[in-house]
Amino acid sequence: MYRFCIELYPVSLELLNAGRKLADQTGDPLVGVILGENIAGLAAQAAHYGADKVVIAEDAKFAEYTTGAYLNQLIRKVEPQAVLIGNTAVGKDLAPRLAQRVTDIFERVGGVWPECPFSPG
Repeated sequence: MYRFCIELYPVSLELLNAGRKLADQTGDPLVGVILGENIAGLAAQAAHYGADKVVIAEDAKFAEYTTGAYLNQLIRKVEPQAVLIGNTAVGKDLAPRLAQRVTDIFERVGGVWPECPFSPG
């Protein structure tokens, strides 16, 4: 999720809303991930907007976005069924790299890709 000062960005709230709908359909929990510095107070806001669980990665190295630091932390913190990323500059940078990293890990352990239950669009 993205943060703005002491509040989550509107795109994060939109993603929580979409994620809540998906989680309700699948029966899976909705987990929000927040990375940054001095962000502990944002967990309650994410929960208020629908997250069943919020994972916080609070460190000075997350104060400013860097692809490597965010990517490595996301891989360690969550084993998701789906990932929703906003159509922002950060999202456009992070999403393809996260997809590639997850694909590489999955193929190394001999996984088999299931058919996609959701159609794009």
